Amino acid sequence: VCERIRGARDISGQINSVDDIKRLITPDKLTKTALLRLINTIFDPLMYFVQVKCILNLTYRKALRLSGKIGWNDLVNPAIMPDVITAVTMLLEIRDIEIPRYAAQGITGNEAHLCISSDGGLEASCCRLFLRYPTADGIKCNYLIGGVKLASPGGSQAPKSETSAGLMALRAAKLVVTHFTAIKITRIFLVSDSMVFLGGVSSDSAQQKLYYRERNHFSRLLIKDLDVTLMHTFSEFCDSDAGSKFSTTNLAKTETYWHSFFFREGIESWPCRVYTFQDEHVTSTILNPQMQVRALVTRISQTLTDNIVNRRNSFREMVKILSYILNWL
Repeated sequence: VCERIRGARDISGQINSVDDIKRLITPDKLTKTALLRLINTIFDPLMYFVQVKCILNLTYRKALRLSGKIGWNDLVNPAIMPDVITAVTMLLEIRDIEIPRYAAQGITGNEAHLCISSDGGLEASCCRLFLRYPTADGIKCNYLIGGVKLASPGGSQAPKSETSAGLMALRAAKLVVTHFTAIKITRIFLVSDSMVFLGGVSSDSAQQKLYYRERNHFSRLLIKDLDVTLMHTFSEFCDSDAGSKFSTTNLAKTETYWHSFFFREGIESWPCRVYTFQDEHVTSTILNPQMQVRALVTRISQTLTDNIVNRRNSFREMVKILSYILNWL
């Protein structure tokens, strides 16, 4: 934490407890710049602490919303202080956690499974990858790498975050398979609680908006390339749920955070099933995407056409604009 927040460089400025947080991080010192430095205190390139990183980022976003348009040296709204205290407290709780250098300690042979969990919500998208491997004492599972990013502003945050989380998870899996060459990955599972994402990447006939169609296209390419098995589970068993929302409970202190809820168990006993596409999982379907009937009256409102006619005097320009619109429907 920067000296400007602590107010001292010596031992009196050290933060070792919740009392130190409340004594040193006060509303009269917490500027926009100081808060930005504070949330970037953690260095975690492999995203082991996705929950803490998510909470730090959400705290900064909330502070900006509460404070409005302020300068870098202006004080943030003091209403954000409880969230700041929660975030810094979690930083203190994880500072003594030790992570093994080798993700497959005690492995028998050199083959393993890559188990992926993805989840999205109103606040953020999250993915977490686990390495599942055999040992002399049975199956073990360790947290390998993760990812988290805030949800985009605007409407439909939850389905957009779920779609984004799935693509982020698959890209992380591709990174692992490409560079994690000491161990042979024999099977890859992607487990999600989102019917929106699973339906979007499983159907050949689902008609989707551009945001989903673009991301699901890249997801499908990675699923095919990596030969990923898609599975659906319930929200309470989703390992990535930890990094998709704000919480005051530090899950990094639990065993299931590092070893998964169920990936350590036999595959047949997992509380999930191989996903099978159903029409109701997406908004609408068509029989064949190559034989769509593009009808102007059903796709473009009268208000839009009137606006184009009033703004453009050339018939050629009108046709060009309508052609572009129809191309993206």
